[in-house]
Amino acid sequence: MTSRLRERRSRLALWSSRFALVSIPILIIVAIGHRTGSIDANAAYGAMALAFSLAALAVVAALVAFEAIWRDGRKGFGAALVGMVLGIAVLVIPAIGAWKIIHYPPLVDVSTD
Repeated sequence: MTSRLRERRSRLALWSSRFALVSIPILIIVAIGHRTGSIDANAAYGAMALAFSLAALAVVAALVAFEAIWRDGRKGFGAALVGMVLGIAVLVIPAIGAWKIIHYPPLVDVSTD
């Protein structure tokens, strides 16, 4: 009986894709729940912060996984790429909001006639 060498896989690549894939349903559930009124604003903001944190963690884990894949020749490039792309796609939402806050003028003259 012959034995085969076990290929080394990057665990961070797998976790990166998992974190990114979990953040998307959290945002969808929060958006639907807040829109229907079943989730109040404070809980929605907390859940959104959790989802954005998971997406940022997915991007960081993918970067570290890419480094391990490059250095050691490990498997898992596809999983790391999925985590990176989905994590960046989720993080576009707060990035657009931050861009609007920076570039649009603040409202200082409000009339309530």
